[in-house]
Amino acid sequence: MNLYDKFQEAKQSEENKKILSEIQEIVGDEEDDLQIHQNNYLNVAYYTGKQWLTLDPQTNQIMEAPQDPNKARITVNRIKPVVRANLGKLTKNKPIMTVVPASTEQEDERSAQTADKVLEYLEEELQLQSVDREVLMWAITTSIAFVKPYWNANKGEVIPNENIRTGECDIAVVSRFQVQYDRTAKTWDEVKWICHNTLRDIDYVKAMYPEHADEVSADSGISEHNIYELRLQNLGKKTDMTDKRIKGMVRLKEYWEKPSFKYPKGRRATFTSNGVLLFYSKDIGFGETDDTERELPFFPMKFISIPGLVEGQSAIDDLRPLQKEYNIARSQLINNKNMLGGPRWLVEEGSLTNDEISNEPDAIIEYSAGHNMPQQIPATPISSDVANDINSLVEEFYFISGQNDVSHGNTNESKVKSGIFSTLKSKMIRR
Repeated sequence: MNLYDKFQEAKQSEENKKILSEIQEIVGDEEDDLQIHQNNYLNVAYYTGKQWLTLDPQTNQIMEAPQDPNKARITVNRIKPVVRANLGKLTKNKPIMTVVPASTEQEDERSAQTADKVLEYLEEELQLQSVDREVLMWAITTSIAFVKPYWNANKGEVIPNENIRTGECDIAVVSRFQVQYDRTAKTWDEVKWICHNTLRDIDYVKAMYPEHADEVSADSGISEHNIYELRLQNLGKKTDMTDKRIKGMVRLKEYWEKPSFKYPKGRRATFTSNGVLLFYSKDIGFGETDDTERELPFFPMKFISIPGLVEGQSAIDDLRPLQKEYNIARSQLINNKNMLGGPRWLVEEGSLTNDEISNEPDAIIEYSAGHNMPQQIPATPISSDVANDINSLVEEFYFISGQNDVSHGNTNESKVKSGIFSTLKSKMIRR
């Protein structure tokens, strides 16, 4: 390499550092969204049935509440049926996609017919119905999720004599855990930028960006504890608080920015969390010949829209406090029942001839003469208010979730005319 080439390389390196520094300042730290991630994590955890969680005020981390080994801790998951019912309603009818001709001219009509065939092919090839269910499930549980269409260079047929593929259209579902975006916006149309964060194997990154293979290194700060996508995978286990280090992985960030006065065609960049700029372009479209309007390739799906907020609200946010109180009340009833079945005894020290008192029906309790007779301590019956509270919680659950006994099939049909029952149930499904 001659002196001129070295100068150009050093100049480009300084420009890349400046670009990367500017973008990193815009995006900020993933910790900025910590409260959102914690709330969404709790929503998913409650959906799976892991509902005895608490926030440690010292570490600001979610952990499982300690359990008294002598007391029962009951979990009756009333949230899962609500989520499944909402998903069923939203996916009951298959979405119909069609292409409208630009005009009544024969050429435009033929183009529209061709585009319809392409849509049919993509719907089958990309399994769009499964994509719909996945993005809706994320939206119901975490308030918002995204669909991201992209060109997948790893799909398609292998080109003869070359170790590459032709590539094909693909689509990805992106959860809220994987994105950062412009938080100054009040609607999605106002969002100026978005950053898609993924965890990739270092060999994959080097293969995709061979010109930067020597610069890329594995991220040493990745663990199952600080990456919420990894913690979600541990929800079914006894604990998800493992701090196991993840080796050989890179935190990859893909930044997209809308067109602006400074960047008329927008810009995009791909970089690693440890500061290596892998790709940069001042055009988020498909090159100079692309005359279409530039837009962010992320299409949001919200469950409940809230004015002034991009994210909205999930189906679980308002149900978590009720679910927590319901579990506590049910546990109180079970523990009280256990105490009635296994009463405590008041025994003078040294009075028993045996070490234990049997609660068997025909058991004889022997105690030494001159000592007070052992006495059973009657358990205090639990107040009827607890049962009334449980009934109130169930009613509030139905009210807040927008469902009732009919939608769950709990109404006794013998008390209701079959025609009326069927009508009510069909209305609840269509709601």
